[in-house]
Amino acid sequence: MNATPMLSVRDLVVSTHKQDLVKGFSLDIHKGQRIGVVGESGAGKTMASMAIAGLLPPGVTARGSITFGGEEERFEDARPGVSPARRGVAVVFQDTGALNPLMRVGRQLDEALRLAGVKDARERRRAAVSLLERVRIDRPEQRLRAYPHELSGGQRQRVLIALALACRPTLLLADEPTSALDVSVQVEVVSLLNEVADAEGVAMIVISHDMGVIARLCEEVVVMYDGEIVERGTTGQIVNAPEHPYTSKLIAAVPKLATVAGDE
Repeated sequence: MNATPMLSVRDLVVSTHKQDLVKGFSLDIHKGQRIGVVGESGAGKTMASMAIAGLLPPGVTARGSITFGGEEERFEDARPGVSPARRGVAVVFQDTGALNPLMRVGRQLDEALRLAGVKDARERRRAAVSLLERVRIDRPEQRLRAYPHELSGGQRQRVLIALALACRPTLLLADEPTSALDVSVQVEVVSLLNEVADAEGVAMIVISHDMGVIARLCEEVVVMYDGEIVERGTTGQIVNAPEHPYTSKLIAAVPKLATVAGDE
């Protein structure tokens, strides 16, 4: 593994005018690495990831620093738009509300590809079909003409992965990528994310409340509670020998989890 991380976050604090939602979050991730950030609702994991992506909602501020691709930026100095420290980062949102319900899938992919710099319309069309094929959507030409509500939950999640890949990222932030899906479809999406990360050589940060999903996707785990990191380590270490009581609680909620991560 390269000694220099592709992404470094240092002392990230995310706040509203009332409280700190994330308190001193720090993280390094290397090329091709997969790190899970796990915790229950309100732990601060999604706010940390949105700060990294430069997508914090109005009224929420961040301070600390981010270094991505060798370019360092203070969170508090970030300006609207795509900053140098965010290029190459794409977000795979959870299904709910992430796709425009009034826009066909093809148009949404076309717009993403146009923003990624693909100028020729015919080339964008070919690339859109190719993206749907890469995320294992059958009859991709037909799906381009579909509206989101005409697709299953699993298909919509695959479209969201395709949209993230359209900008050729080096880092994927997957925010609760399976939370809106049935268990059988969750397994398919987890398999797809692993396949995509391997094929594209991208690093991946997976945000989830589900330790089972994290264990199937990630090599390392960061556990958050009440805005703070309370434990971190390899997946095997965290699953088989948790040190923090909160981590033990998360693991206990997933039967037979130790067999997923294996002994390390």
